[in-house]
This record gives sequence, structure tokens and C-alpha cells, in this order.
Amino acid sequence: MEFTFEGTDQNKAETAKKVRKFLEYDFQNYLNRAGMHRTDLSSPQLDPTGVSSHGGNSAENKMFRLYDYQAKCLAVYQTIMDCEENENKGIRSKSILKLRYLDDLSDSQVEARLHLSGSRYRYKKNRALCEFADRLHKWATINDTNLPDLSVYK
Repeated sequence: MEFTFEGTDQNKAETAKKVRKFLEYDFQNYLNRAGMHRTDLSSPQLDPTGVSSHGGNSAENKMFRLYDYQAKCLAVYQTIMDCEENENKGIRSKSILKLRYLDDLSDSQVEARLHLSGSRYRYKKNRALCEFADRLHKWATINDTNLPDLSVYK
């Protein structure tokens, strides 16, 4: 028996563009609202499971939102760290995303650090961004938070 899934043919270029925008703008917004910095994510100690009630009072609601933004940041971090890394196969998704979006290096700095030509780096970065989109839902679910589906389908 063969199963087919509707909408699973990912538009790689549009997905990479959407993920890039998410990591450059939305992720920074989540960090700001969580009162965090990228450096706080190098060894996250967050436990977003501590809030189960949506509460009734304003202080509880504010705390819930704070925990939710921390959970979003943790989900992004875990998604990046879950991306594939296999130097023997030339797959550097985790390194590219970590250096670019967690360590906040420029594209040219990441290129140089990984000893990649410009075109090779762009190809591998787009591949990494699409992989990020594929893995994000898992970590959002584990951290009990909602994040957008970043995949764009043909």
C-alpha cells in the first residue's frame, strides 16, 4: 500500500527565504520578549514545562507569555542543534545555522570559517534553512509552544 501526502513538495527557494526572515526578525523578537540574548542559548537551562495554566490574573498571563517566548527560543535553539552535521558527506547544516543565527556571524564570516566558496555556501545554507523548516514542528511540540510552519509548498 502506498501513501501520498498532499502539499509535501517543498518549494526550496521560497522556504529558505521564509526561514531566513524568521531567524533574522521573528527569532530576535522572541529573544527580546523573553528577556534573553543569543548567548543565553549556548547551554539553555530553560524549562518551559512549568506553566500549565493560562490563569486569570494579569501577572499570571504575563508570566505565561514570558515562559512561552522562552519556549519559542528554546525550540529554535534545539531545532538548529538537531540539524544534520556530517563532514564526511559534506553536510554542515548545524554549523551553518549555529554560526549564522546563534553566534550572529555574517555570511562571509561563516563562509570563511567553514572554508566554503560563496556559491557552495549559499547552496548549503539554503539546504540548512529548508532542513530547519522540516524540523521546527517537532521542537515546538516538545516545548509546548506554537511556531509557524515555515515550509512553502508548490
